[in-house]
Amino acid sequence: IASDLMDLYLFSRCHFVVTTEFGIDELSTIFRKPVIVVNLLPLHSIRVSRYRSIVLPKVLVDAKTRQPLSIEEIRSRKVSNLWSVSDYVEAGVNFEDNSPSTIVSFAKEASEIIYRAQYSSYYSPLEFARLSTVMPPWWTDFRLPIISRNWMNLNI
Repeated sequence: IASDLMDLYLFSRCHFVVTTEFGIDELSTIFRKPVIVVNLLPLHSIRVSRYRSIVLPKVLVDAKTRQPLSIEEIRSRKVSNLWSVSDYVEAGVNFEDNSPSTIVSFAKEASEIIYRAQYSSYYSPLEFARLSTVMPPWWTDFRLPIISRNWMNLNI
């Protein structure tokens, strides 16, 4: 049964929220619940206001070769902050949702981060340097939200 009070109750009692960043998930901020965001696009849309966000971006692929773009290619092609489908088409880039198995693997990775409180020491210096090239300027100051290590390994 749908109920506004039930929504509030569930958000107040959960350990974390899994979302696509659309809809009622703003309640997670009110209750200071960690947020696991799947299939985020563009990378620059990550919100620092989220309480302990962990993010799995969509997969960006070259339209011709169908190969995933590396972090370096994302930076050099300047596609980390495109907002419209036509901009991606013009840049020769397609985006794909992550597979269900990738999302399950990511949820396991994210829950380990949450339960072990590994937020501040999550990235190696090399990983941080690579990610810093495609993230918004403010990201290097906060080092949050966390980007999935599995996504990084696919894109490095």
